[in-house]
Amino acid sequence: MESFVKTKFPDSTAIPSVYCSQREAPELDTFDCLAIYSSGIPNQKYHIEFSYSYQGDTGFISV
Repeated sequence: MESFVKTKFPDSTAIPSVYCSQREAPELDTFDCLAIYSSGIPNQKYHIEFSYSYQGDTGFISV
């Protein structure tokens, strides 16, 4: 799943390591993602963009 779930950190100097996994049936359309910030979570407003493109299906969300 990590190969087609992409993350983007706009206007951010702290880039975490991100690990995502797909849930098992019947929740195959749900993913859990963990972001690990080695220097701590930024003390400012920030957002993460998640997107995917797989076998003709695409999606996007900003958190």
